[in-house]
Amino acid sequence: VPGLATPLPPTVINFNVLTDTPALNITWRAWDDGNSPVTMFLLEYKVNDRNWKPQYIVSNINYYVLHEIDFNEVYYFRISAINAVGKGKPSKVLKVTFEGK
Repeated sequence: VPGLATPLPPTVINFNVLTDTPALNITWRAWDDGNSPVTMFLLEYKVNDRNWKPQYIVSNINYYVLHEIDFNEVYYFRISAINAVGKGKPSKVLKVTFEGK
């Protein structure tokens, strides 16, 4: 029986800018769960160089919509998966800018 471990980082697979709202829609995929089911995702975002803001998302949801964005700001996102062992390492940081909006 393989041992238990924290999950591997999820990967962002889709990213949409909703210009009429305005909002950002991020979709990700979880990979290896460390032999323990993922119970939650932690999506963290920050604007420019401000502090990271955590958003906990239940494991059966693989997307998040950030509303009321400002097209003049730069946004950063990272996602971690959580199982019974703990929080896995975060994904690579995704930088989002809105040049030309």
